[in-house]
Amino acid sequence: MTRALSDWQRAEVVEHQRAGLTERQEDALTEDQRAGLACLECRADLRTAYDAVVVGHFRTDQLFACRGRCALRRAGRSEGLGEAPMPLAVRIGRNDGWAW
Repeated sequence: MTRALSDWQRAEVVEHQRAGLTERQEDALTEDQRAGLACLECRADLRTAYDAVVVGHFRTDQLFACRGRCALRRAGRSEGLGEAPMPLAVRIGRNDGWAW
């Protein structure tokens, strides 16, 4: 017997699909990828000079990929979802346990 998904669960599935993730792949995300500090596709460190765009969400956090090919593979567009990114300083602070 299959259980129907709630609207919230359905929306979460859509976001995972946009980022190219399945539920099983969530577990494979590194801490930096979950925190928005590493590219989902190539795992580049986004704390450096890389130009990153939002390509999806993991729970309440934004997921990022390098602008261009990585974003195209994850979000279907080289510009990502077109959503305003959380500032890098905030993402670093959250990852390091700072209170905001």
